[in-house]
Amino acid sequence: MSRRSWRLAPAFARDGSALYAASQHVPLTRYHIAPDALVAEVCHRAGGSLSRADWETYIPEVAYRKVC
Repeated sequence: MSRRSWRLAPAFARDGSALYAASQHVPLTRYHIAPDALVAEVCHRAGGSLSRADWETYIPEVAYRKVC
């Protein structure tokens, strides 16, 4: 399969609870999304929220907020 022939078609469920994905040779697959669980996992892996200084360094275009 050439690189050009590979296409991924993602779509979110209307209620935001799942991500659907399919491609030419892969059937439609549903991935359950639990936003609160994902945030908790990212915060755990990162060791907490960004400091104000880190926030300004990495995402200055977004107003600071404590995420974790």
